[in-house]
Amino acid sequence: MRLKIEDAVLFDETEPLQLGLYYLNGTKWSVESVTAQPTVLDGEYFTITIPLSHDFADTPTITAIRAWMLNLKSAEGKTTTFTIDYLFIGPEASLPTKSVIVAFCDEDGTVLQSNSVDLGEAAVYGDEAPTKTYDTQHHYTFKQWLESDGTVADLTNIFSDKKFYASYISESHMLNPNASDESAHTLSCPCGYAKTENHQWDEHSRSNPSCTVPGAVAYICTVCGANRSEVLDALGHREAVDEAVAPTCLEAGLTEGKHCSVCEEILIAQDEIAALGHSYDAVVTAPDCTNSGFTTYTCSVCSDSYTADKTDPLGHNEVIDEAVAPTCTTEGLSEGKHCSICNDILVAQERIPAAHLLAYHAAVAPTCTENGNRKYWKCTQCLRYFTSEDCDYEIPESFAIKPATGHSYTYMNNGENHTVGCANCDDSATEDHTYIDGSCICGAEEVTEPTKEFVETLKPSMSIVVGAEMSVAFTVNQSMVSKYESFYLVVEKDMVGAEAKTVTFGYGEGQTALTPMPNAANPFLHNASFTGLTAKEMGDQIRATLYCVDADGNIFYGPTQADSVKDYLMRGLDLATSTDAKKTMYVDMLRYGAVAQTYFQYDTENLVDADLTEAHMAYATMETPEAVDSSKAEGGRGTLNTSVVLKARVTLTLSHLKPGANLANMKFIVKDALDGTVIKELPAYNLNPVMIAADFDDVGAKQMRRLITVTLYDGDTAITDTVTWSVESYVAKTRATSTDAGQIDLVNAMLTYGDAVAAYMATQ
Repeated sequence: MRLKIEDAVLFDETEPLQLGLYYLNGTKWSVESVTAQPTVLDGEYFTITIPLSHDFADTPTITAIRAWMLNLKSAEGKTTTFTIDYLFIGPEASLPTKSVIVAFCDEDGTVLQSNSVDLGEAAVYGDEAPTKTYDTQHHYTFKQWLESDGTVADLTNIFSDKKFYASYISESHMLNPNASDESAHTLSCPCGYAKTENHQWDEHSRSNPSCTVPGAVAYICTVCGANRSEVLDALGHREAVDEAVAPTCLEAGLTEGKHCSVCEEILIAQDEIAALGHSYDAVVTAPDCTNSGFTTYTCSVCSDSYTADKTDPLGHNEVIDEAVAPTCTTEGLSEGKHCSICNDILVAQERIPAAHLLAYHAAVAPTCTENGNRKYWKCTQCLRYFTSEDCDYEIPESFAIKPATGHSYTYMNNGENHTVGCANCDDSATEDHTYIDGSCICGAEEVTEPTKEFVETLKPSMSIVVGAEMSVAFTVNQSMVSKYESFYLVVEKDMVGAEAKTVTFGYGEGQTALTPMPNAANPFLHNASFTGLTAKEMGDQIRATLYCVDADGNIFYGPTQADSVKDYLMRGLDLATSTDAKKTMYVDMLRYGAVAQTYFQYDTENLVDADLTEAHMAYATMETPEAVDSSKAEGGRGTLNTSVVLKARVTLTLSHLKPGANLANMKFIVKDALDGTVIKELPAYNLNPVMIAADFDDVGAKQMRRLITVTLYDGDTAITDTVTWSVESYVAKTRATSTDAGQIDLVNAMLTYGDAVAAYMATQ
């Protein structure tokens, strides 16, 4: 059987390759086989002879024959291919004679000769070896035949079709000159290669020309030895001007001349000009107190100078500088002298230090009725007070004196009256009870039955405040409540689906404190601010009622006032005094409120922008504002977590995993990201047993684009990354990450409102 096997290797290299035949005699399969060397797996045709048993020869009919191979697999990354050229079955003496084709090829694969060779015989190329044409650098001689892989070919025993490739020895040309003319020579190699090239001239000798004598140059070809020469013309003189030299007071001069700059031959000689001599001017310097006088003589031509005619110094004219006596605060001076002519100091005045004349006063403790004093020193000259005898720190007389402490009163309830005593002295007196708001200072209580009465004039001012945030401001005039013992303001805000929120403003226990203006001692006004209004609550009614209480406990109340943020904004849109920027802020604010109502499902049947007209909407901001996410974390320290909650203001919650943290040392420092100014230091609280947190809500509507940085410190040491954040960054991140269209509408409306507030505030 003649076959070839391509892209295959042994399955087990320790076992032989087996090849054979299965044959079927009609009812029974039988097998015959031989072993083969792994070298047959080279992808070339080979022949195997398989002896067949008597079972095969005695079988009258063979109905199927199948070739098989054992211990074989595909090479890595390949698929094995089997090709059977022929299968011959018969007596061994009748086996066909096998011949193969041997192709002799040039280096480039061109077939030079193809021969048929009996199996196992030698291959012969022909009578003459192959040749290769020379090139411009080399000629070539046949060396040997090579296999396709570059190894030396064995032509003695051929068992398969083969291709052999000629290889050559490369030798450089041996070029010799053999012909020449004036410009070129010819070089040739015994192999037949020849080339013509220009002479390679090299300077052989030279005689340089001078100004008056010609020169010559001789050349020789470095390749063929040819010679040539050329004449160099005389150079001629090169004139150089010898500049004229003007005569001086002491030295002679020269006229202009000429010479050759090459050979130095004088062409026009220079003539000498006589020296001029000095011309002196005299300047007299007068003597002063310490220096002699003299006359300076200077030549007006060359500035040469000398001095003569010396005179003696004049001497000083003494003047006395009067002494100055020192005071408590200014220095004095001793007597001195100076010259009235040149002002030189002849006897220097010495500084005399300033000094107080002090009297010491020891510390005296004050009593209930008499003044005391701190320890101090007093100057008997200037009457000033000091904390030490060094007089380093002056104090006012009022600081030196400690006022009498006054009595520290105690009160004992005796039933019908009470006794007033002093805790620090023996002062004592008995007084009747005095009731204020039904109580006496001694603890006695007055029992009365109060009344309740409506008073039309008890009507505080109420105003809605919008812009950086939403709130309601209330003002109570002192003149309105001055005749009553006390008063308080009750404010209620509707809450859809929940009880109304109530806040009581006043000065009593459990009440939210009012703000007296200008001060608590002499107030003209009492102010209160109802805060915490969120965007979704712009339509909620806010009601306020003022209550007053007289000395007998009777209650008086005024009319209830009501308003809402929505109503305030709608009124403002129709005012002739409202600017365009303010109207844009009001419209964008109402639209933000309506989006918040929709998103939080709060009173959606009464959206606050429902009453806006086309004229109002002309002021609305219709473009979605640009938002850039500038948030980042830097520092490579602990993680600082952030989350955002939309309350009355946007609230940034900061947290960090810190089990067992000492809260007293922990602080979140918030800075302006642009200039590093500290905005706020936030104390930490325990969010849970292992995490600390803080809330930052100091972001007004106009500051939504302000970049801040936050870092958590343990004492003075930063323990977390520094986080950069802004509401604008929160909006940009929500747009990029949220799949909730309602949430995206909400943050867009919020940023639009914030930009409108900032634009309006910029006009104020």
